[in-house]
Amino acid sequence: MRTPSASGSHASFTGTHVNFNFNALEFCNSDRIILDSGASCHMTFDKDLLSDFTPLSHSETVQLGDGKTVHAKGKGKLNFDLLHDDGSTLSATLNNCLFVPELCCTLMSVRAATAHAKRTILFNGERAYLKKENGIIEGTGSLANGVYTLDCVLRKPGWGDRGTKSAPVSGQK
Repeated sequence: MRTPSASGSHASFTGTHVNFNFNALEFCNSDRIILDSGASCHMTFDKDLLSDFTPLSHSETVQLGDGKTVHAKGKGKLNFDLLHDDGSTLSATLNNCLFVPELCCTLMSVRAATAHAKRTILFNGERAYLKKENGIIEGTGSLANGVYTLDCVLRKPGWGDRGTKSAPVSGQK
């Protein structure tokens, strides 16, 4: 099992903050995506989750809350299926997701997911809602032990199209 390297209240990525909560450590090495309102980049510790992986030509620094500095090694697309209460799914992608092997979890940046797309993410009690500009809910998240996680199933590259509709969660191409 990977040893968690996040041990403070936040981390920063080239001037970008990545919030960590000690409660989030239970999500280490899990198949969950943490909704992170403090991060401006999507990140994962698991290179196998990324399609179209590209090594970074220059090292990008991630500074953790305990002052430790680690480096992003590459980036790619992270594909997953959003789960709906009625049992249906919506295929989604986090574009430009950084591979940071020293992390112990996968983070979806609320900022990146909403910056270029006409979408909002609302946090309401124990639920989070990903809503398109027209108000249609694309996906949901759940609060567990003080951490919001996306209600989804991760898809490793090569799993193929599961016949679901597709929507980029990050507006970046």
